[in-house]
Amino acid sequence: MEALGVPNVKALRRPSPVGYKGVALNWAAERASGDVLLFLDVDSVPPPDMCHRALAVGEREILFLGWDGHAPLKTPVASLQLFLYKYLLYHVAILGRHNTGHPVFALGSGIAVRKSFFREIGGFCNCTADDYDISIKAYLHGGRVVYAPGPPVHVEVPAGYEAFKKQYARWTYNSAYLISVYGARIFKFKMPLAHKLSAFLNVAAHPLMVLTTFAMMLAGLAMGYAGILLPPLYILVFQLALALAAFLQVYYVYKLARRDGHGFFAVAGRLAASAALLLALSPYLAFYVLLGLLKRRIRWYVTPKGLASLAGGLGLYELGLTAVLTALLLFAVYIANWVLASNAAFLLLAAAYALAKVAIPSSQLGRG
Repeated sequence: MEALGVPNVKALRRPSPVGYKGVALNWAAERASGDVLLFLDVDSVPPPDMCHRALAVGEREILFLGWDGHAPLKTPVASLQLFLYKYLLYHVAILGRHNTGHPVFALGSGIAVRKSFFREIGGFCNCTADDYDISIKAYLHGGRVVYAPGPPVHVEVPAGYEAFKKQYARWTYNSAYLISVYGARIFKFKMPLAHKLSAFLNVAAHPLMVLTTFAMMLAGLAMGYAGILLPPLYILVFQLALALAAFLQVYYVYKLARRDGHGFFAVAGRLAASAALLLALSPYLAFYVLLGLLKRRIRWYVTPKGLASLAGGLGLYELGLTAVLTALLLFAVYIANWVLASNAAFLLLAAAYALAKVAIPSSQLGRG
């Protein structure tokens, strides 16, 4: 740490470790003697200029150092996450918002704030959504979240599918929980209406993606059962709009990724795998959206990293989903409903494709 300009490092241990992560961070912040607080995750790789950038934080600001992933283990699910986080999270959600002047939200690692402002806004919440929660509270108190350009903090991504699934479920729950807690209050931010809407959509992105995907799955099966080959016009227009948005996203990500040597079809394949994985997980994730909207507390499973994240794998949910879709397919064939059969077969193939993409063949496992 002295190489980063931080001498006299002290390790603290709470006598009674209760509550979520935010409670532990608040406890440590109260015992810090400095004026500027800097929060990092244990699996973070900080940039060399981290402390110098953190000291530039304003009086009523949360300074965010950026977020990107790193993966000590080369696995399919880790590779997919690194691609998505680099181009959709870091380049679009963080750099894109910063460059266009839209409100930025800090992620959990690489946050700097002055102790006086930290106390004023009440510190971190005793909830699983501590990073976005403190960002929202900063805006509600007339402050702001500022992105500090430079090398981002790199945080380790889960190398195993089960660890990724639990982490993604928690992130989805967090967004739904924040909508239920803050919802309309986001539109009280002291900023233009377009920026308020941008902030709301930033928070609501995960629940909207999950519920839209799950609704399309259910609608496809329901229309198949009713023998509807072409959906009503308003649904068809909605589907065409989603298809156009998906194509534009693929093209935009390709424009970013081609600078790193990624071809168009490689980018399209990664995004297709991501979409298929979201489709396969949408019933599971929709349950967490519901829990968040109802403000039901969930258990925080510490996301295992390194070799520990490879534990588990395809489990009861995946077996149950496969069994249900297979049963629907066989039922459709039995009653000679070929529209339902084709829809069920499509969902089954999409789920199989997604799960095959995140499986870990032992021959491909290595270190990065």
